Amino acid sequence: MNAKEEDGIVSAVEVEIDHEPTAAELEQIAAEYLAHLKKCVRISIEGYDRSDEVNGFKINGEHGWADKATRVGLHNSISIEKEAGAQTTVIYLNGKAYTLPVDQALQMLAALELYAIDCYRKTEEHKAAVEALTDPDEVQQYDYTAGYPQQLEFEIP
Repeated sequence: MNAKEEDGIVSAVEVEIDHEPTAAELEQIAAEYLAHLKKCVRISIEGYDRSDEVNGFKINGEHGWADKATRVGLHNSISIEKEAGAQTTVIYLNGKAYTLPVDQALQMLAALELYAIDCYRKTEEHKAAVEALTDPDEVQQYDYTAGYPQQLEFEIP
């Protein structure tokens, strides 16, 4: 049994048998088929985790995202501004500047970090749930989009 892989995606499973398969061979084929399905679903889970469906929030209706490094960097910078006595800061989203109180900015960043943590955990839960499945039909029908938290929406005057 061979799986064809292109660009990291397993696209087909080929089985070459030139005789009546034994029970052990059938069991092996079934196990490899289940492993193939699980790999495909894991790839889909990881893709969904990186998508705008998960990675996003809105400021005044404008959709965007800040990766972990950006969130941590902003938190550190705004904390330093606060320690230096600044009352307001500027956050940019899609090239648009939003001026807001430093405490509000820090609260937004904390909320975004908690959202990202919840999404990470949900993604890992989905991976573990798929790995635990033993029925190919259940693997194929698994809804890996379920259970993610609602994206955050912020309003800044």
